Amino acid sequence: MSRGGDSILERAWSHWSRLGRPELIIAPIGDNSELPFRMHCWKYGTAAADTPVLHSRIFTENKKYRSQEFTTCKDEDDED
Repeated sequence: MSRGGDSILERAWSHWSRLGRPELIIAPIGDNSELPFRMHCWKYGTAAADTPVLHSRIFTENKKYRSQEFTTCKDEDDED
C-alpha cells in the first residue's frame, strides 16, 4: 500500500532519517513512559523515548487532564 507515491517502507526510512537515524529508541508499554523514565533512558544513551499514550479528545478538551497526564521539561526539547 502506498500513499502519495511512497511505499510504507520508504516513508518509514524517511521518518527515521528525519529523527537523525537514532540507534536506540525506547518505547515501553504499560504506563511506564512518564517523564522520569524518559529522562533515565536519555541518561543512558537512548536517542528517543515515547511519551504515554493519551486520549486525544480528552487531551485537547481538558486542561486538567493535560496537566496531570503529560509532563515535559526543557531537557526534552531537541532544538538545542
